[in-house]
Amino acid sequence: MDLTPDNPKYSKEMAYQIINTGRYASLERIQTVADTMSEYFSDQEIEKMICLTNEKYDTRIRQYESGEKQWDTDVLLTMVIRGIK
Repeated sequence: MDLTPDNPKYSKEMAYQIINTGRYASLERIQTVADTMSEYFSDQEIEKMICLTNEKYDTRIRQYESGEKQWDTDVLLTMVIRGIK
């Protein structure tokens, strides 16, 4: 799928949605780790990761607004399971 915020075919609003969707997905993954593996990470480490993630996406928005092209990419693995019972 072509969902790069800097692609000129997307409106400014759509570009922000694309960037912030990445933010929310990243924050959700951090929260999942915090909820399922809390014995491995302190609250301070989780908060630091949340802070760094927000900084990353805030910087990306500033870059978009200033016209600095990034052409971000994400690779998602999709597994399809098929069978007959």
